[in-house]
Amino acid sequence: MMREFFHRVGPKTEATPFTGCTVVSLMLVAALAYAWFLSTFLSPYAAGADASGYLNFARLLVHGEIRAPVRALLGHAVTEFGEGTFQPQGFSVRDDSGLMSPTYPVGFPLHLALATWLVGSEYAVGIVNIVAALAAGALLYASCRHLKLRPAWAAAATGGSGFAHFF
Repeated sequence: MMREFFHRVGPKTEATPFTGCTVVSLMLVAALAYAWFLSTFLSPYAAGADASGYLNFARLLVHGEIRAPVRALLGHAVTEFGEGTFQPQGFSVRDDSGLMSPTYPVGFPLHLALATWLVGSEYAVGIVNIVAALAAGALLYASCRHLKLRPAWAAAATGGSGFAHFF
């Protein structure tokens, strides 16, 4: 009689609506959809001064250079009208040598240069941006799971970050 009682009263276990495998499968489908969405609406062109500086730095790296000639007026020194007159964003003219060097960090331009060598300049920016966004999502999901969040909550946090404008 006691066995029947304990058998019926045992510890309650709640069924979770999503298992870890289901969430990971849904995340993979969501990642593919997100990559498609990004590739559809991504513009690989420099839309501002910072993007132009990074893309110009990457172009220099592709050609094996780290300095570029300043495009100044013929017959005038580079600094004749003031330092920085002919200096684009992300570059610094050091002296009257006629050369300027990039001031931005080299990480993103290196990724762009590698992608340019692998897939060509037409697709390099798109590939780097999509891979970086997917890698950031994977890192966020892994961080959430490391902090002991349930798979569904980790997936929700990762999905929510995909709606941020900087991705």
